[in-house]
Order: sequence, then structure tokens, then C-alpha cells
Amino acid sequence: MVSARTAAPPGFTRLYGRRAIETRVDALAKRISADYGAAADVVCVCALKGAALFFARLVGGLALPRLTLDFVMPQSYRGTERAGGVRLAWDVSRPVAGRHVLIAEDIVDSGYTAAFLRQHFREKGAASVRLAALLDKPGARLTPETPEYAAFTLKRNDFVVGFGLDLDQKYRQLPALYRLEAGGADDGT
Repeated sequence: MVSARTAAPPGFTRLYGRRAIETRVDALAKRISADYGAAADVVCVCALKGAALFFARLVGGLALPRLTLDFVMPQSYRGTERAGGVRLAWDVSRPVAGRHVLIAEDIVDSGYTAAFLRQHFREKGAASVRLAALLDKPGARLTPETPEYAAFTLKRNDFVVGFGLDLDQKYRQLPALYRLEAGGADDGT
């Protein structure tokens, strides 16, 4: 039975269900834990708002005893269009100098936000900066940025919502990932 919570929104087609997402993110957490090792001093930084659900699942699976969590809020989109440039509406609350920074991003598409955040944390003196993304969209890349870790790689240049990703702040709560179909969704605007 399909509930209203899991049904594809009008104008969207389901890409990945909740179980597939959880399986991939859990495997990513194991790989990241092995790559860093138990002794690493890591701060995992969630890029709000889109990465919130991915971040929660990811950090729950990390076996890094010295792990701490923090948040940033980069802004670059209005609806399905880039607003132009990236800015931080909210920065981390504690110093990252000398620590390994793992950025949790919802999607790496153009790469502008990823590049901005990497540079931001390098300037703050991070020992290293790595990027984990729920979705990697290399076909949309406008920079050389590539996440070290990605749960899924999109072969098409789709606009995706659900599991934290939104369209004008809608659909983030959906437990699966959905692709916007040609003709789009009626977003009420």
C-alpha cells in the first residue's frame, strides 16, 4: 500500500526508496570510518537544510569516537534556479583548525557550494577537508569539485527532491528521492 507520505508528488517519479537510501548511506558510513580510523579527530559538518536527513543517517553510522558535529547554511538556490554565488547564512560554532572536516552535502551538482565550503574550511585551518554527498550529479558540474564519498551518482541532469532535498522548501520530508518530470510540478508559484 502506498501512503501519502511515500507516494510520488505530482510531477515527480521515484528514483530511490527509503531502504535503498539507508543501505547506501550505511555503507558509506562504514567506508568513511575505515578511511579516517578510530583515532581521527573529525568534525562532520552538515550543510543545512538539504543535507539534514542524510547527515543524521550518516553520523549515526560513523564509528569515530572523537567525532563532533556542527552545521553551516550555504545559500545558492531559488526554486530550481541558481541565485548566483554562494554565501554562508550560518557558520560553524567551534574552531576547526587542526581537525579533519567531513562536509555532508545533499547534492553536488555545479560544484560551486562544495568548492566554496572546501575553501572556507581550508582558510579556517582544517587538517583536511573531505566531502560526502547523498547525490553526485557530475553531468551538471561547472567546477572540478568531486565528492570523495557519494551514496548515489545521477547519470541524468535531473532535479531531485525528498530525503532533505527541496523545491522552494517543499518535499524535504519525503523518505525517498524523486525526480522532477518534464513539465514540472505545480509548486504553487
